[in-house]
Amino acid sequence: MVSQLAFSVITPILLCTYVGYILDKHMGTRWIMLLLVILGTLAGGRLAYRQAKIMLEKEVDEDKRSQQETKNSSIKVDIKKPKRKSRISGEEVYHNDKK
Repeated sequence: MVSQLAFSVITPILLCTYVGYILDKHMGTRWIMLLLVILGTLAGGRLAYRQAKIMLEKEVDEDKRSQQETKNSSIKVDIKKPKRKSRISGEEVYHNDKK
């Protein structure tokens, strides 16, 4: 996650710096590169923020899902076997019933 965020910030900055350098060299100015570096920094920060937000939301969803699974697995259902006639008394009783 950390390396992905780092690449998300660095890539727009480097691309904007390179494009700004090429434009400045071609046009003979100096301010275009500075403007594009600032723009790349803002774009990288926004992209990193969005990715971090998405990752945190996924983590929260996974936590909720695991808590729900734990809660569901802790519920025990009392299952009774069907009635059948007793061999001794002839009455219908549950398998678990004892006389």
